[in-house]
Amino acid sequence: MKRFRGEIGAAASLCSTLLTTPFDLLKTRRQLSPTIYTSLLSSISLVYKQNGLRGFWEGGGLRVIRKAGSAGIGWAVYEGFLGVGEGRRRESEEREIERRRSGGG
Repeated sequence: MKRFRGEIGAAASLCSTLLTTPFDLLKTRRQLSPTIYTSLLSSISLVYKQNGLRGFWEGGGLRVIRKAGSAGIGWAVYEGFLGVGEGRRRESEEREIERRRSGGG
């Protein structure tokens, strides 16, 4: 399980990105064309009329690639640093045990 934390992070990011893409699409459209997309409800209506239900996930593929990839990399780096810290702690504990065995305290 520990080996796959980067992949698990990417999968979690994939799910959250798919769930939030419609909101991001509406926000972006309202920012770029405030005279056309004047309110949240009118934006929802326009997107649905123009592209149907699939229109809410327009551009979602690129978001998924970017976000899932960065989350996977982020978790892998994080876990790598944790592993370095765990290794140092283990070495320190082993040195302490050895010091006590040799009568140093």
